[in-house]
Amino acid sequence: IYSTVAWPYFESVKFNGPVDFEGMQASDDFDILNSSYNHLEESFYATLVTVGGAVNFTNFDAPAGLLLSRGQFESLNISSEKELKTEFIDIEDSVIENELTIKNINMKKFTAAGVTIGKSTNLNKVSITQQLDMRNASQWRAALKP
Repeated sequence: IYSTVAWPYFESVKFNGPVDFEGMQASDDFDILNSSYNHLEESFYATLVTVGGAVNFTNFDAPAGLLLSRGQFESLNISSEKELKTEFIDIEDSVIENELTIKNINMKKFTAAGVTIGKSTNLNKVSITQQLDMRNASQWRAALKP
């Protein structure tokens, strides 16, 4: 049984060791703003997360990668004012009720296999240099309604 928190909010935080948000449930938004994840041995780990509101990673530097698979979010925003580099972003098998926005991020791999997005997908100034995985694309498109 996972506990539920109202609004996890981190601003100007330096995470220097491993982070594990597996199974976290938030009744409102989940925000990490102007922060950095400096633990290069492991990715930022937030799988099986259920968030009743928006998930916002704004100006969040995570060079080892963002593992956000099997989550449920109202919306997901991963953006930066200046270009940030990360190994990967993984949202495999996640359900995003509204919008997915990724802006100004340079990554080696983007995994979105089996993802369901309810409204729109916005990739702006994004670079994927090695691998894009969007298997089960029919599920991806099925979530996009005209």
